[in-house]
Amino acid sequence: VSVRLNLSAEGYQSNSATITLRSSGRTDAQVFLVRGNEGVSGSESGNNSGVIDGSGVLLQSFRTQTSPNPANQAEGAVSVPAGTHGSTSTGDSATGQLQAAVVYYTANTPSTAVAFPGGFQVPVQTLGGSLEETTMTTAGFMTVTVTDESGRQITRFDPPIELSMEIEPGTLNRQTGNPVQSGDDISFFSYDDDSGIWMEEGEAQLTGPGDDGNFLASFLTQHLTTWSAGYTDSGCSSGAFTIQRNGNTGSISARAFSASGGWAA
Repeated sequence: VSVRLNLSAEGYQSNSATITLRSSGRTDAQVFLVRGNEGVSGSESGNNSGVIDGSGVLLQSFRTQTSPNPANQAEGAVSVPAGTHGSTSTGDSATGQLQAAVVYYTANTPSTAVAFPGGFQVPVQTLGGSLEETTMTTAGFMTVTVTDESGRQITRFDPPIELSMEIEPGTLNRQTGNPVQSGDDISFFSYDDDSGIWMEEGEAQLTGPGDDGNFLASFLTQHLTTWSAGYTDSGCSSGAFTIQRNGNTGSISARAFSASGGWAA
């Protein structure tokens, strides 16, 4: 029996996991929650602010981007133009000072892998509306939050705002089997906190490389959550683990990480 858990906690980014029950009795599981806007080893963050008038319209444009370290590490950013109307989940107009926070996960580390919501074998709602269990690989994923002076999260922007993610050179394009290059298409996915499902949103074309060697993917959206730029496919069947036991009974957990351009578990 498989059970899908959707988890949230005050001050943390949401996450989800599929737990498989193979026998009666107790089943232990670990699901990691990342503290909001702080990130982990292998991620970078950035903050900025703006002002909205009494009707929920942004008075001056602003851009919030990460501050990468080292300098050539890929950046993530969100740009909100002047005149954009922001509203909360209840449909109310945002008011006063806006606070924007971005955390972009680019480096392939165990910490960033466990921070990817839902793991990498996940349900994805396609552009056609069907729900498919598939393998996701990501070239980078970004969590963006914007709140007003009352601390209410802004969930809708009109007109759409721009998300930008830099993609590091050498990242594998799962569609071609080659490293990414200018002109390649990469898919954008948004994570639904309530359902624990990734939503396919569309594609962006890579441009570059820039002076830092990274490629750029930009996408327009009317809502903010955790976003991933990457691919879905059937996964990789190569490789094997051989485990020799010493006669003791017990459970074993194994996790594998890709060394080039994506993660798998």
